[in-house]
Amino acid sequence: MSDYTESTTKDGAKTWTKEVDYEDGSSISTIVEKVSNGFVKSVTTRKKNEDSWKFDTIKSIHNDNPLEEKSLIDKLASILNI
Repeated sequence: MSDYTESTTKDGAKTWTKEVDYEDGSSISTIVEKVSNGFVKSVTTRKKNEDSWKFDTIKSIHNDNPLEEKSLIDKLASILNI
């Protein structure tokens, strides 16, 4: 079961997007992009700051797609390099 959407751009790059909206209008958007040596994860938070909106983006690099759930056995195998 996935709670994200997968898309492919015109140049063949794959991206996965997950968005969570809250009742107060704030949101968290997670975008994972497949790159040549792994995945780049961008998490953007949108929060109300008095009269304006504040956007914060944090990017990180991963070996595996962080939006795809792995079983415990798969996680152990990747740690042990099996």
